[in-house]
Amino acid sequence: MSAGPLGRPIAYMSFALDHYLHGDATPYPYKLANVLIHGLNALLVAALLGTVLGRLAARQALPARLTAPAALAITALWAVHPIQISSVLYVVQRMTSLSATFTLAALLCWLRARDGVARRFATPAIELAPLAMVGWLLAGGLFWTLGLFTKETAVVLPLYALLLDRVLFPEAPWWQRWQRIPAGARLALLTSGLVLVFGLAAWHYAPGYAGRPFTLAERVLTQARVLWFYASLAALPRIDAFGLHHDDIALSTGLLTPWTTLPALLGLAAVGLLAWRCTDRRPLIGLGIAWFLAGHALESTVVPLEIAHEHRNYLPLLGLLLAAAGGLLAVRWPRRRLAAVAATVSAVLAATTALRADQWGDELGMSRYEVRHHPGSAQARNNLAADLVWRGQYPEARQHLLAAMDIAPWEAGYPMNLVGAYRVEHIDPPPALNAEILKRIRSQPLSAFASNTLQRYSECLPKGCAYMAADVTRWLEAYLASDQPTFDRSYVYFLLGRAYREQGRIQDALNAFQRAHDLDPRYLHPLFEQANILLALRQWDAATQVLDSIRAANERAYQRLDRQIAQLDAAIATGRTAESAEHKPAAAP
Repeated sequence: MSAGPLGRPIAYMSFALDHYLHGDATPYPYKLANVLIHGLNALLVAALLGTVLGRLAARQALPARLTAPAALAITALWAVHPIQISSVLYVVQRMTSLSATFTLAALLCWLRARDGVARRFATPAIELAPLAMVGWLLAGGLFWTLGLFTKETAVVLPLYALLLDRVLFPEAPWWQRWQRIPAGARLALLTSGLVLVFGLAAWHYAPGYAGRPFTLAERVLTQARVLWFYASLAALPRIDAFGLHHDDIALSTGLLTPWTTLPALLGLAAVGLLAWRCTDRRPLIGLGIAWFLAGHALESTVVPLEIAHEHRNYLPLLGLLLAAAGGLLAVRWPRRRLAAVAATVSAVLAATTALRADQWGDELGMSRYEVRHHPGSAQARNNLAADLVWRGQYPEARQHLLAAMDIAPWEAGYPMNLVGAYRVEHIDPPPALNAEILKRIRSQPLSAFASNTLQRYSECLPKGCAYMAADVTRWLEAYLASDQPTFDRSYVYFLLGRAYREQGRIQDALNAFQRAHDLDPRYLHPLFEQANILLALRQWDAATQVLDSIRAANERAYQRLDRQIAQLDAAIATGRTAESAEHKPAAAP
């Protein structure tokens, strides 16, 4: 399964480095690396805010004496907010935080270059170093590229840059021309552009909803309520409202189902209009609201992702804090009162974050807490079941998986895990359970979770899960018979060949591996599996024929496998030599 359209190689390289340095015995080195990345991001946020607020102070849009304290206060609130926990302590979300590192660095580079352009417009007689500006732009482009190859969320960087340009450089010729257009026409142009962009994106991503339990329209409607949910977590961070999963959020199936859908949509339109009106009058409020919305333009609109996750607010949270800061500064409180408010809020947020971090230190305790406060979350119950199975508490694990099946009757992954919770205890699952799994596989496309579950069990067969071989075989055969679109069929036949091999069905395994290669001639791993079986059977000539096929296909393979080919060649030669020695007649006495 792909981690994303770009593969996210930078993030995986960082995980590989952690593995090389520390192994997998404990997750703490990985989490320490995440904490250090978050600390670096806090420094970058402080630098960005210093630049932004300094520029606004130069335009008299902000009291100069408050620039540095405001930048430090907003940075502290952003860094210690409990909504950031999953982005920092959930190891895989390094993809989010590290991508944000490159995004922030790129924005800082762009601002340096943009400031040079602004000074050229302001004082054309002064010769500024154009090479320096080009250098900053190239550096920004490099950081943006690194961000994209860490996680695709960096794609929203141009939106951030556009917002900063509008707020910080309103005197630019293009914004002056824009301002001369009547306000109504500008609003119509902006709305039309957004509709066009998101309409094209919706058309592009529509096929991806085949494996989701919601439609594109339902997701878009639900996201209006989800954005307000995120804002409520930021404003009132109740520890029982947070969670690793939020699949218990009800889908919006219509404008009034649930009734909060229409008010949420109207509210978003209202705050969008507020941001528009505040851009010049209260630039911090306008920038903050627009930053929050722009930060969610990818993950909270038409892309067929899960409904809600807290880590999606890693950079967007900065926008809410900017808007709140703009509102506080607008009331013109004394500096001491503002400092007291910032200190109090920071202390409350830090204490809540400490409580959440302590929860995350107890895996089973956290899973129980999540189920207690999110009883309607099937994913929370599945996570608790996995922790219970790991600790040998199989009956309780099966109870939670049964509850997950009831909550999500379309999901095939939970009954698959239930079969695993029976098999690991050497108990045969009820026949009706496998029948239910086959029905779910055949009736609709597998979800991303079910696909990952099937892949995980398939890949585990040679690593200690051989007791699942018969079940996995049935599931894979049903998957292939249903003509599902989720997996590459070549890879499914490869997994099926492994399942057959674990059951001793050697000819079926050889046929499945051959079918996998035939479907994708650039995919060589099935041929290596064939060769390994033939080596075990001591069929040297047949193994040599497969080796010849591998050599012929190696030039056009996804990656050259010269080292593996040499190892296979040596193994065949060694096997031939050993067999010849066995049949060589003993020397006469």
